[in-house]
Amino acid sequence: MVFLDGRRVKTREDWALRRLEIIRLAEHYIYGSVPAERLKEGTPAPEVIKAEANELDGIAVKQTLEVYIAPDGKDKEADSVIHVNMYVPKERKGPVPAVLLIGLETPKGEGLAPVRYMAEHGFAVCGFSHRGALMGTYRHYFPLHSGPWVKKEGKTVWQHGWGEMAIWAWKARRVFDALVERPEIDGKRIVVAGGSRYASAALLTAAYEERVALLYCWQGVPQNREIGRQGVDFKSKYAAVLDEIQAVGKLKSLPVDNHCLLATVAPRPVLFAAASTNPYGFTSSDLYHYTHAIRTYEFLGATFPERTVLPKERPWKTGIYGKGPMAFLLREGGHAWVLDDWTYLISFAEEQLKPNAATQGNREETP
Repeated sequence: MVFLDGRRVKTREDWALRRLEIIRLAEHYIYGSVPAERLKEGTPAPEVIKAEANELDGIAVKQTLEVYIAPDGKDKEADSVIHVNMYVPKERKGPVPAVLLIGLETPKGEGLAPVRYMAEHGFAVCGFSHRGALMGTYRHYFPLHSGPWVKKEGKTVWQHGWGEMAIWAWKARRVFDALVERPEIDGKRIVVAGGSRYASAALLTAAYEERVALLYCWQGVPQNREIGRQGVDFKSKYAAVLDEIQAVGKLKSLPVDNHCLLATVAPRPVLFAAASTNPYGFTSSDLYHYTHAIRTYEFLGATFPERTVLPKERPWKTGIYGKGPMAFLLREGGHAWVLDDWTYLISFAEEQLKPNAATQGNREETP
């Protein structure tokens, strides 16, 4: 709620500018700069290339949606197409809400149970994999050189070039663009969900894309000012500059962190999920983000009849803690999806995405 130059946010107009400043700072210092939102001229329109009418024991239609991200997208060797699997409820009276899953294209076996549950409750489920379209995305959209180049993992890279999380988020926004045009999808009620490393990509997606109706972050939004990147295998997920800042011990000097990005999502609903035996410590990070972003939510008119307070004893009783547009799902177990992660999401979404749900007021100035 304070600009980089020290001015305080006092009006909604101020916040609109500060919101953009936060996103640009996150690009520059953590996730890397991204290209323009428009696709290259000549890129084919998205299309359904396959439909299977009796999936999930006849309750859903499974569609294979191809989202092309460059003019050569239909070339099988180009790596410029995002494959999206969509499970759409057959029994519907009109467009249905949808859950867009980042990083999960084709659930199998026990993984179909959550898809079935969501379809039974009238939600379409649309998933795409993080694999594929990475090299195609780099080749066609890597930002033009601006600033220094540095050595990273034996390669020469742009210091502020986008990491994989920003690419996943950019791809998610291209899928989102396709979904809002589908006649079977209610474009005003699309949930973006990501788990573990994809939770950060989901947060970044919702920060950029204001049409996202609800954000679901499952065990995976770190405090970058505390830990930088999350281990050796996460080097490519961030901009190279974050490694350099971490190497000289200046992380706490970062002028932005994920709680700031969470504030840019306000006043839209957000559900965090955490497990009692999760070894990665995301619970405390998520609560930190929640605690710091809640002021922005309240500034924009959101109300919290009950704030989230984590129980002191573990294992936790499974359920949603807190009331309002931000809340926590706590449960027993570890760092793996279970059915409860989805049943409670649908319960939260049904409540928060009701027509005329009041999450935004008319306040013009801070108290």
